Amino acid sequence: PDMKLVWPSAKLLQAAAGASARACEHLTSNVLPLLLEQFHKHSQSNQRRTILEMILGFLKLQQKWSYEDRDERPLSSFKDQLCSLVFMALTDPSTQLQLVGIRTLTVLGAQPGLLSAEDLELAVGHLYRLTFLEEDSQSCRVAALEASGTLATLYPGAFSRHLLPKLAEELHKGESDVARADGPTKCSRHFRCLQALSAVSTHPSIVKETLPLLLQHLCQANKGNMVTESSEVVAVCQSLQQVAEKCQQDPESYWYFHKTAVPCLFALAVQASMPEKESSVLRKVLLEDEVLAALASVIGTATTHLSPELAAQSVTCIVPLFLDGNTSFLPENSFPDQFQPFQDGSSGQRRLVALLTAFVCS
Repeated sequence: PDMKLVWPSAKLLQAAAGASARACEHLTSNVLPLLLEQFHKHSQSNQRRTILEMILGFLKLQQKWSYEDRDERPLSSFKDQLCSLVFMALTDPSTQLQLVGIRTLTVLGAQPGLLSAEDLELAVGHLYRLTFLEEDSQSCRVAALEASGTLATLYPGAFSRHLLPKLAEELHKGESDVARADGPTKCSRHFRCLQALSAVSTHPSIVKETLPLLLQHLCQANKGNMVTESSEVVAVCQSLQQVAEKCQQDPESYWYFHKTAVPCLFALAVQASMPEKESSVLRKVLLEDEVLAALASVIGTATTHLSPELAAQSVTCIVPLFLDGNTSFLPENSFPDQFQPFQDGSSGQRRLVALLTAFVCS
């Protein structure tokens, strides 16, 4: 049929389907097979995109009525065809069709029982691939990151099994690339990996895997001889801050982030401020204004929503660090010198007062 007629017809049918759950069920069951057939009949990407947008409209209507307790969902009998169609869209050369495919995958995943374990593995693989597309596909990368965050909330196990190991490997490759000061392409993949780790940190169980990866990345740089620039450390801090912001929705995750990340960041900063014969590149970078501001922002974000009781518990550790030089709560706290920023400490130690200010003022 003429696509100019199909679009308005589908919109009219969607309007009718929005009237009630019964109308939606009846119309979806009858119209969806026709749209699926039309998708496969047309080979041009722009035509397929139009048809997929029509299908997406009906899927969204199913979401609208999903609160009704019905044993038989109209989409259940079409789930295999829908998944196959979505995966075809995600591998199409057309960016616009890929974008509609990503949106459709997100809506499918939000409805219980439509994605099998095999479908989820395929979906995660596609989202991983789309996350690392070249520069001219930024819109797809952004959409893939958003979809990953949404679906990771619903299927944390699938993302933990199929995505996080790939990101951990990519992060490790990125460390080598940065260490060798490789070209912008490899370094950009490294930054995209950091973005992906923060994007999927939408479930408490995932945060317990992504946060240690990000912190370990900073610590590895501190122990090695990487050619670490301030932009690299700031990028890691930005990812950490995004994770902290997501954790604010869940008190347990938020406290986990605070008690894990804040001592680690203070320990790296204190270590950087200590005079050493062979200071690593990172230690010098950590004392730069741009990096200190990024660290302070993470610490502030990780503290501002703590309950009074937990905040008080944290104060009893961090304030004595600055007043008395008590480093006992810091990981790997064997420092070569005393930390005395308010007494005779070095200029580097005095610069870390900004981190205390960020903590106290939050």
